[in-house]
Amino acid sequence: MLDSQKKNAFHECGHAFLALLFEDEFDLKGVSLTPEIYSAYVNTKDWGAVAHISPKKHMLKRPTWEFTDKLILTLWGGLITQNIYINGTGSFKQNINKYILNTELLDRNGFVGDWDLINQYMPELLRVRGISYEEYKIGLMKFLFDYFFIEEVWSAINSFSQLIMSKENVSLTESEIKDHLKHIGFFKYLNRHRHSILQRRYNISFKKRMKYFLKSLF
Repeated sequence: MLDSQKKNAFHECGHAFLALLFEDEFDLKGVSLTPEIYSAYVNTKDWGAVAHISPKKHMLKRPTWEFTDKLILTLWGGLITQNIYINGTGSFKQNINKYILNTELLDRNGFVGDWDLINQYMPELLRVRGISYEEYKIGLMKFLFDYFFIEEVWSAINSFSQLIMSKENVSLTESEIKDHLKHIGFFKYLNRHRHSILQRRYNISFKKRMKYFLKSLF
């Protein structure tokens, strides 16, 4: 039987590592597995949830379809990483098309709250983009799998989850997260490759490309 707390550690890492990828839209404030604060929920004034991942204020003032898309991806990230952990990366890669085409096969334990939030935003996003749910879901799943199957990303997620589990309070603060990911070299990797990862789904402006390049030098 799988350790449920470890599975939830991977689930929360999924949320966290999407927030790190989408640094222009979100701030990662912390991750916790305590009963009182059992996730890396996204927080807005309306939801009043724990502010582990907080949308940047300018995004809440004028949300775009891209911001909504990144919000949905961040929520889906937990489901994907917990399933990769449960099945193992090798097995999951071999059966990836099966999961993309039939998400009902995915383990959804711990995903109910995320799904409720997604359903608030999905109809409007589909209307704006003029695509079906199935078409949107396939693109979303492919993007998430491509990101999490990057060797450096999954290695950092493993390291991150082990660090959470090693803490007496099974929680990490914002400063602890930054210190650890800087120490293992993940921030340098992400800044160096953020543009190419995001380019698979979004148009990245020259200004942002330059910003990521400059950050990758330090």
